[in-house]
Order: sequence, then structure tokens, then C-alpha cells
Amino acid sequence: MNTRIFLLIPSLLSLLIITACGPDEGPDALSTRTVSTSETVLECSDCHAVALTSRRQIFGTGGDFGANPGQTSHHIAGLDDPTTAQCRVCHELSAHTQGTVLLRHADSGAAIRYNPANPSSLEPFCLSCHDPLGATTTSIGADAYEPFGDGEVLGLPPYPYATRIADSWSKAYGHGPNGNHSPADRLTCMGNGQPGTGCHGNNGTINAHGSVSQVLAAREFEYDIGTYVELNFDLCFNCHSSYAGVTKEDTFGVLAGGILDDFYGPGGPNIGKPPYYTSGVTTHFADHNDPSASPYNDDGAYTLGPVTSNLQWFHIGIQGSALRGTITDSGIHCVNCHDVHGSNSPYGAVYDEIGYTNIFPDPVNILGKMDDANYGSNLLGNNPTYCSFNCHRYQPITNAWFEPIIEQ
Repeated sequence: MNTRIFLLIPSLLSLLIITACGPDEGPDALSTRTVSTSETVLECSDCHAVALTSRRQIFGTGGDFGANPGQTSHHIAGLDDPTTAQCRVCHELSAHTQGTVLLRHADSGAAIRYNPANPSSLEPFCLSCHDPLGATTTSIGADAYEPFGDGEVLGLPPYPYATRIADSWSKAYGHGPNGNHSPADRLTCMGNGQPGTGCHGNNGTINAHGSVSQVLAAREFEYDIGTYVELNFDLCFNCHSSYAGVTKEDTFGVLAGGILDDFYGPGGPNIGKPPYYTSGVTTHFADHNDPSASPYNDDGAYTLGPVTSNLQWFHIGIQGSALRGTITDSGIHCVNCHDVHGSNSPYGAVYDEIGYTNIFPDPVNILGKMDDANYGSNLLGNNPTYCSFNCHRYQPITNAWFEPIIEQ
């Protein structure tokens, strides 16, 4: 009797082993797998187009880049997946068979080891590219400012801020290492959007490839917004909820029935009301003028601006859709005034270019004001603030309450 041997179709895992992609786990879901001792030269997509156990998919419609329609932002532009050459701009492969993620310093090319237990181990890698030099060693583009050769240039719209992040990170105030956070709460680049980690990732996980949110944000963050939607600020609000004095209620709220509790927009008494109520005035940015006046005439016509208001809410919640412009005109976001990576201004860590300072002529309230030179120029219409219409050019120099804010 003849014995027949049936060849079964290899499983997907077997296919990967045959093509030199082994199944062995690295130390976490981001790290590389071991490969067999093969002379075969593989493309990155040969192994990373599918998920294996805890390893996520990198390429394809379920991956991290442009081929996945669910990804809103990704490090490499376009609707396609990156090439192997583009992957190697960031990834150093000398330990690729050892289950370790090594990254390349953008200026020196030196290997930087990612430690999954310490997200800040990625910080030197991120800052090496987002500095005034760009990627002097690793770039495959026309120059150091086009690292991936994808037509997107660091320092130019839509990334005009991209080459100053490293400098801002070292400044005295804000989210950087010199800010007022405790060591346990210190932020870094990549994380899950919670205190003590970082702001960039994908849906609460560390991922420098792509994200379902804009600007590779770890939580919901809609930079191009129109009318105020609380969820669009989740990256900021979720973290700030852990710190008294800078919660969304502290920032945008008013005392019910207090001098800042007014309607902030035309169309009726309830249009544009502040979204939150607090036990007192807690915002550090409020109008300092006559508290008896209303920002609108009796017929609902806009005058010049609110003469008593929570200016945080006025700018973002009411005037946002009219005042901000980057690539498209849209609403104002926190990052249009605040340098989230770091600032030398102790007053809200706003951009140094704004020149915001405190003055003390009032015996009760500490006042703040913008640099006088900005009123007569269009600086606020340019990088980094991008107000599409700078109202301050057409009105007298103004002050704002800073602290303590007392309703009298």
C-alpha cells in the first residue's frame, strides 16, 4: 500500500518563519522580534504588515501610517506606507535581532536605546530632530529639514514650530523639565496623555508612528476646530484635571451671577454663556474694565469687545472661529497662546514673542499686559500665534486680571 503524505498549507506564522521573520517576543509590544540566520534581505513591510501576538501591525490598512484611513496624523506624509529607507531614518538596526528597539540620533547617528519601562528614554531621540539643526545625519531628503524626503519640511507650514521644540523644552516654565512639576509628574515626549508620561502617542498608547488624533496626540486633540467642543481639548483637560487651579472649570468658568457671568455672543441672553460655573473667579485671564457694562449693545450688535469677561472663554469659546488661521481658518486652541513645550514667561507660559508681563498699578488686582510693540504690528498674525485677525492692532493697549482676581 502506498503512503500518501499531505502537505498542509502553512499557517501565517509558519510563512513568516520561512521568510526569516521569527515569532520570538521582544521585551514589549514595540520592540523587534528575532529573525533567523538568513542571508535574505527583507523589507520592513515583509515582517511588520501583520500583528503577531502582542506585536501591533505597522503597515497596511490596520497599521500606523497613511495606508490606514483611521490614522489622522503620522510622522511620514502621504497616503502610503513608508519605505524601508524612510523607516531607517529613525531606526538603528544593529540590534534588530536581539529584541531591542534602537533609534538614531538625528544629528550624530548614534544609537539611542528605547526602554519601554521609561518613556523618557525616547526624549533625546525626539529632540535631536526637533531642534534648529533638523536631521543633519539621518535625513534622506533634500536637506536636513526634510528628513523623510516626503516633501514636508521642518520649520515651514504646516510645521513652523517643529525646529524650536528642543529649545523650548529647556526653558524655565511649562511642561518641560524645568517646569513646576514634581519629579513624578514630569512630562516627556511620548506617553499616554496622563501626568508623568507624555502627550504624544496613539489613543492612550506610546506610538511615534501615527495617531488617530492630530499632531500625534495621545488623546483627543483637534487643532483645527470651529465652535467649542470639550472633547477636542481632551489631551489638555484630562491631564489638567489632576491639578487645582488649571482645570477646565478654573480656566473657562465663572462665578454664577458674578461680574463675568454674561452672554458672550449675539443672538439672545443664553448664547455664548460660559460653559462652567465655579465658586469664584478662578481664571488667570480676565478683562479688567468696567464690570457694569456688557460686551454687546441691547440690540445684540457687537461693540469692540467684552469690557468684563473671562478672556479665556471669550477667545476660545466665542471668537475662536473668527480669529485663528494656520493652513485653514478655524478656532483658537490652547497652543495658539501657550508654548506647551516651554516658555520663559512665568505668566501662563505663553509664547515669549507675546511679551506678556505683570504690572501692579491696582491696589487689589495684579494686572497683566502684552508687549506694547505687539499692538501696532501684525506679529500675532504670524508664527507662532497665528491670529488670522489681530484685534489688538485696532484698539488701545489693554490690561487683564492675573491674580488674585477679586470681584470688585
